[in-house]
Amino acid sequence: MAKTFSDFIADIEASGKMWLGVTLRGKASCTIEQHPFWSVYAILEGNAWLCEGNGAKQELRAGDVYLFGPGTSHSLCSGQDYTQASSSLSLVGAVDDLPRNAVVGRGPTAAVMLCGSVEIEWPIGLNEDRIPKILCISQADPIVSEQRIRTLNSFSDGVGAFTLLTQYVRLLLLAYLRTNTIFRLLYTLSNGRDPAIARSLQLMEEESMKEWTVETLAREVKMSRSGFAAKFYADVGRTPIEVLCERRMRHAAELLGQGTWKVKEVALMVGYHSDAAFTRRFKRHYGVPPAAFRPTS
Repeated sequence: MAKTFSDFIADIEASGKMWLGVTLRGKASCTIEQHPFWSVYAILEGNAWLCEGNGAKQELRAGDVYLFGPGTSHSLCSGQDYTQASSSLSLVGAVDDLPRNAVVGRGPTAAVMLCGSVEIEWPIGLNEDRIPKILCISQADPIVSEQRIRTLNSFSDGVGAFTLLTQYVRLLLLAYLRTNTIFRLLYTLSNGRDPAIARSLQLMEEESMKEWTVETLAREVKMSRSGFAAKFYADVGRTPIEVLCERRMRHAAELLGQGTWKVKEVALMVGYHSDAAFTRRFKRHYGVPPAAFRPTS
């Protein structure tokens, strides 16, 4: 039975990783350290700029809420001309019930915002590569923006702030997605996907450390190797092994960010028996070696 759109977006889950209250002062600019989650920026007062690694700039105004995709290189600035970052900001770390506070720069206040990192679990079978890496999940209406600012201020003050902020962002995201043409198209494509392909994606998500091959996946979903490989590529746009590697790298990045395990231990946990092979694959995927994702003391 086909899922309704409500069923589809109900499968989207959000797990908060960190929340931080940030004040930009004067000619402030800081690089956001790369991490494997979605970055969240909610402007409570003033204006700020998000500057992408490719030189593109996006102004953020009071009431705006933006999501930046995993691994997106960018910096946070108090003005569009203040792009020379003098510091860095990490959005991954210890989980606190109340957002920590950070001040960047000196001088008069340019912007006050809530910044966070959120892991988003998309519906099984959704082609995540087609989701835009920058999502403005706020509305331009001034009255709605004022209400949103009051809600964010209220949720960030007091016990339970971490969960309230995370779930509020999830709600804003769901409201945005139902009006987004691209996501509605992805829903249509996903809803018509072959159950065998959806099942193979689920297997790779839930058991990413298992030594999957095209043959073993085809066997699990009761298809021939050639038929499965062709159908998978037609539906997903990538090979099963490419998708598996992506899942493993995402899981590895999360484990490394916790700072509990050594690189070689994480390699084994995500299905790599060779440290060198794991390091090569990780660096190819994220552009930096695995050690760069471990917290610095």
